[in-house]
Amino acid sequence: MTKEQVIKAIKRLIGGVRQKDWCEAYNVNQTVLSDVLRGHRAPTKQLCNMVGVERVTVIQYRSK
Repeated sequence: MTKEQVIKAIKRLIGGVRQKDWCEAYNVNQTVLSDVLRGHRAPTKQLCNMVGVERVTVIQYRSK
């Protein structure tokens, strides 16, 4: 799953609820959520858990 797909899943989870209201209900920092939804920050562990995904980091090397 790509970062963009995770962001779409988070947006679906929020639905038509205002971000402020949703953040208060689920104890999520609104600035962090806004940054995630705009692609300026990676989804947090909490948000990933809410949509049923785990964030995995892969390191790859390639020749120059």
